[in-house]
Amino acid sequence: MGKTLVLAEKPSVGRDIARVLGARGGGEGMIVGEEYIVSWAVGHLVTLCDPDELNPDWKKWSMDTLPMLPETLKTKVISKTRSQFSVLKKLLRDPEIDRVICATDSGREGELIFRYIYDQAGCRKPVDRLWISSMTDAAIREGFASLKPDSAYDGLYTSARCRSEADWIIGMNASRAYTLRYDVLLSVGRVQTPRWRCSWRATARSAPSRRAITGRSAPTSAITPGCGSTRRRRSCAAMIAIKRRRSPRACGGRRAW
Repeated sequence: MGKTLVLAEKPSVGRDIARVLGARGGGEGMIVGEEYIVSWAVGHLVTLCDPDELNPDWKKWSMDTLPMLPETLKTKVISKTRSQFSVLKKLLRDPEIDRVICATDSGREGELIFRYIYDQAGCRKPVDRLWISSMTDAAIREGFASLKPDSAYDGLYTSARCRSEADWIIGMNASRAYTLRYDVLLSVGRVQTPRWRCSWRATARSAPSRRAITGRSAPTSAITPGCGSTRRRRSCAAMIAIKRRRSPRACGGRRAW
């Protein structure tokens, strides 16, 4: 009978699981026992490809290529953690391994991390899911006693992949559109931009106005009527002004104001 590979999300979790399972043997990026081999990711090891890796025409930033809507978003190995992915790929393809246990964090992101690694490695071995909310020895033992097929979490993975691809589509297209429109590098995202807006509003309430400090208001010439209300246009203008002030490309290495 072959061994079982337990794949945790990070080294500290892998070591805790290995201790409970009685695995103590050394190895590069793994801990080996008689029945189990415990290894780990280091957060995300696999991510979605960049636009130019999907279509060479998307390497140049141009309004003519927007929106970028690939039929399929392929994945790639993250270069800085490639060595650990290689360890996992070798284990996942090892003929002595006949079963895999997904022991990444119990949640949508943990499921995505595992599935990306599993698919990128080209593994087709059966997978069970360890689902625990505590790292006590008792919780780990209880989790291993009540494993479920990972297929029971297909819906969770689908929602995670959908979120990941939505972030790519919104972030890649909106960042390029705003950067090209305002001639300054702007990063726009599904989550970061609304959070930045909330932070900006909170800061604006307590901070003195631009005019009170310098006698000059934020430029609004670059803001189109599509920005909405006067308050929103002013906030948008201030955001562009701050980005330009920080961008050497936009202000020749000097502060814009």
